[in-house]
Parts: sequence; structure tokens; C-alpha cells
Amino acid sequence: MSSLDRHDEVSEGVVHEPTVAVQPAPRPSIVRMRRTTSQDIREGTEDLKEAAEQSLNVILDLGLDGVVRWVSPSWTDVVGTTPDEVQGKPIADLVLDHKTAFADAIASLQRDASRSQIIRFAVALGPLSKLTPSPSPATPEDPDEASRDSTTEPESAPPEMTLALEGQGIMVYDRTSREESHVRAEISSRSNIPC
Repeated sequence: MSSLDRHDEVSEGVVHEPTVAVQPAPRPSIVRMRRTTSQDIREGTEDLKEAAEQSLNVILDLGLDGVVRWVSPSWTDVVGTTPDEVQGKPIADLVLDHKTAFADAIASLQRDASRSQIIRFAVALGPLSKLTPSPSPATPEDPDEASRDSTTEPESAPPEMTLALEGQGIMVYDRTSREESHVRAEISSRSNIPC
């Protein structure tokens, strides 16, 4: 078979292949999902809440009026009281040292929400906290002293223990109105040791 038997056209040393109509392969339909900012924020909030539930960090949602809207379940492990005991109460009622710490942070965030606020404060350590130190048995060296102490002085309640906490708060905006909604803070023990 000669080169001309292939039905190719030859002109001036150039082989011209027959023209074949080539159809592009059908493209699979691509569905592009677009995420909105509010979806990203919602998922980020859920991730943050899940992480807080599994750690000794607490997430606190605080209304602009200073009333606790929500605390993560880890509040119990850290502070030692249940979320139901604090939700709906002014945060200033729970703070032992700097009563206006949260009010000051809220005011600062309302002036400039581009920066988060660090809040340091102390609360009473509740009985359910995992940070409560184990009681150390007191054993006096002199047995006579032990009997004297137990007969002469009535046992008094242990002093209230406090827990030093630190939080970092940001302003959260309403999805619909885009107005300031509340403050969200991640809170943890400053030293993991009650003071």
C-alpha cells in the first residue's frame, strides 16, 4: 500500500489528515456550593462550642446588659456550678473582685469591636469543679493535741475558695439586623490552681 492509498491528501510534501468532527467529552455537571459568611460563622461557633465542651475552657455568651445568656457545659468542670445556676443572672453578681470588668469590656467593644478584650476576674469555686484541690488529711504529731483540738473548737466551714479566670471577648452581631447582639468570651483558669 502506497502512501497515497491512505486517502490522505498530499500537497507539496505536507500530509493533510482527513478532518474528523471531534465532539468534546460531556462534562459532568459541577455543582458549586457557595458558603455565606453567616454559614461560616455558624459552623465556627459550633466548632468552638464543641471544643469548649471537651476542654477546661468555657464559652460565655453575655448580653450587652451584662446578663449571662449561655455558658458551655464545661462551666461545671471549671467553675463548679451548673449552667442553670448562672444563666439569666448578671455576671457582676458572680464576679468577686472586679465587679465592672465585664461592663467595661462591653463598653470598650461597643466603641471599637475590631479588637478583642481581655477580662481578668475571680469567682467562687463551686463544689463540682475539677480544679478543686484534694483535701489533705491533717495529722498532728501529738495525739493529745488532736484530742484537745477536736473537743475545744467546733469545726467551722472551710473558707470560700476563689478561682482566678481570664477571658477573651469579642462582639457578636445579629445575622439579620447586623447590629450588636452580645459578647462571646472564651474563659479559662489563669493558673488552673484555685487561689
